Amino acid sequence: MGSGLFGGGGKSYKPAKYSPPPVAEDPETVEQEEAAAVSAATDRARKAAALASGRRSTILTGALGDTSQAGVTRKTLLGQ
Repeated sequence: MGSGLFGGGGKSYKPAKYSPPPVAEDPETVEQEEAAAVSAATDRARKAAALASGRRSTILTGALGDTSQAGVTRKTLLGQ
């Protein structure tokens, strides 16, 4: 009677293989990687700011929009 209550059968339990802890990295290498990551983030922020400032010139009105009267007139039958 090997199947038991839940069936299963066939496969036996094997413990996970042991993996040694990771080797500590050289502090100089870590500092160089961090410096590279910081400079890349700074470059991305600078580029995003440059793109945002370029869009500022296309917005000609405030948050409420243009509230002045439009300078258009309709033609009449008499041409005025």
